[in-house]
Amino acid sequence: MNKNYNQLISKYIDNELSSDEKKSFEDYMKSNDDFANKVNKIKNNILLFKNISKFETSKDFIQNLNEQISKKQSNLFSFLPDFKTSLSFAFSLALLFFIMINYGEKDSNYIAKQSKSEQNLLESKIDSLKSDDFQIKQVKGSKINK
Repeated sequence: MNKNYNQLISKYIDNELSSDEKKSFEDYMKSNDDFANKVNKIKNNILLFKNISKFETSKDFIQNLNEQISKKQSNLFSFLPDFKTSLSFAFSLALLFFIMINYGEKDSNYIAKQSKSEQNLLESKIDSLKSDDFQIKQVKGSKINK
């Protein structure tokens, strides 16, 4: 029932409720102080807004306002063309630096592993080329004379 009364507040303030609805609404306000305070605050706010004095503006006020807004918006990004090349150069350097750091570490680790494995091969006493591993055949060729 509280939800229905909240929906009726604006109709009550604008005096658009039937006599039965108005009586029920006022009875609910008497039984619920928080709700009554809420209705009174809304009523006071509406009265304050109605009593605010209006002032006249020039005929081209909206047009001037829109022009000033568009100038401000264009000024926000007007610095970009000046720094466009600098920004792209700085971005390229940062990207190159990032790539060098990431791949430089991987390459140095790879080189260190390779040099260790080469050192181990040199220090080992195993002969990697044995004559038993493969046969070498000598092929006699013939010269073709024309």
